[in-house]
Amino acid sequence: KYPYPGCRAFTYYGPRSMSVDMVSLERKYGPLPTRLKEQNPFWNHQLYLTLTGTAPVAQAHRLFLFARDYSFMSLVMLVGFGIAASFTMPATTAVAYALLLFAQWVLAANAARVGGQRLVTIVLARSAGQ
Repeated sequence: KYPYPGCRAFTYYGPRSMSVDMVSLERKYGPLPTRLKEQNPFWNHQLYLTLTGTAPVAQAHRLFLFARDYSFMSLVMLVGFGIAASFTMPATTAVAYALLLFAQWVLAANAARVGGQRLVTIVLARSAGQ
């Protein structure tokens, strides 16, 4: 329902990261939102947009966007090439090929998830330290 990594910034990623000082964030920004719907706008407008020009945040954002887009492309390839393989290859080869495409999608989706978490925690850590 709330797919953005910033939706869990203050209730999940921040408290679980050793590099984020949640007490400092609360002292600096007041009470932090706890509802998922409110966390992403606060994280985005109050924290992320003030740090977009810094090298670590820009690099983490680029890597997250790349992994997210690659995950989507690998899903499209899984469906498209998987169907095409079922018509053009022997059954065992097509199944093996589809499994490899599925593994690619799983790895790419995991990379996108971790990249989003990394982006959120970098922004939180740098915001707490300023």
